[in-house]
Amino acid sequence: MKINKKDVGSRILNLRKSKNLSMDDLAKKIGAGGKSTINTWEKGVTLPRPSFLKAIASEFNVSVNYLKYGNLNNYLDNLVRNDLSSESSILDENKDVENYLLIATDFGNIKNGAPYNEKLKQSNDEIISNAKLDLAVGAIDSNFTEISELLGNTLKYENDIAILKSLKKWFRLSSNRKAVTFLGYSRIYLNSLEEISPSFLVFNDSVEKIKADKDNYMSKWPVEKILDATYQAKLSDWQLKAIEELGQMRTEYELELKKLKNKYKE
Repeated sequence: MKINKKDVGSRILNLRKSKNLSMDDLAKKIGAGGKSTINTWEKGVTLPRPSFLKAIASEFNVSVNYLKYGNLNNYLDNLVRNDLSSESSILDENKDVENYLLIATDFGNIKNGAPYNEKLKQSNDEIISNAKLDLAVGAIDSNFTEISELLGNTLKYENDIAILKSLKKWFRLSSNRKAVTFLGYSRIYLNSLEEISPSFLVFNDSVEKIKADKDNYMSKWPVEKILDATYQAKLSDWQLKAIEELGQMRTEYELELKKLKNKYKE
């Protein structure tokens, strides 16, 4: 995985400050050129040479890999972002990540209703893509213990392909597991409902009223078409109520689950 110079710089800065060292102090301890050299590293302009990375790691009692990539959770997050942003993603080759997000997160809602963001000049596709990255990383963070246990010795620095293949398996297994729960089923229902958009959302007039109003262009429609519009509007009303009721049911479930877990200390 490509090393992010700014992230490396931030880690060096934080480590230096944690020991109350000035830039000059650190430069002297590791034999660097001086304050300006440390400054260019911390600003992410350049990367320290391998010998200096080793010296910095030794000074602060951390690994060189930590300086380069952060902790394993950080490493995994960045690996996922890089993979999903590529045109040949290993993780989402068979839509394993997207299927998981559709069942376990609000991704379906975002995907079905992403508006153009005028302030950020983002298209619908960009909004959806960014949401996918953020939600996938969020899933990694909230399930890191489970993931690290599944990956075992595979989860190590610079073992990218093996990590991604194992992580792909985790997304697929988790998706299958969540799909057969109340939250999974209800999410699938919600996604399906939100994908549907009847042509007529509001239509209160009766067929008789439309036919009697000769100034209304719809009066020339066949009665079947007018009645269809009426019932499409009714369908839209039902759809909105169903979405609202499902949302309330999910909220009730989550509140009750939290209460029961606190009661029984699970």
